[in-house]
Amino acid sequence: MRLVIAHPTDDALVAACGLNHTRIGWWAEVRRAGRRVEEYDGLTAPRGESTLQGVIDVLVRHRFLSEDDLSEALRLLPAVDCIEDIEDADVRRAAAVVARLKRAAAD
Repeated sequence: MRLVIAHPTDDALVAACGLNHTRIGWWAEVRRAGRRVEEYDGLTAPRGESTLQGVIDVLVRHRFLSEDDLSEALRLLPAVDCIEDIEDADVRRAAAVVARLKRAAAD
């Protein structure tokens, strides 16, 4: 599974992340204008253990998601029938990313 995320304010930044069940586990990569600025996976993570939280940390560190929007998305996700029902666009965006990553974990 591969999820590509455009940065909300910086057109030069793009993140890709997902789950590779066979080799590296959870992974994330951030690129600026095509050049890798951060890589996270089972080969680069502490103790070789990549986690969903590690991927989320990369996305927050590079401001693809804010901690506040992420917290609100996690609070609202169990209570809404559809992500589109979330009014705030930034919270809705965070909820969509979390939902896609959680689906990858379940596959």
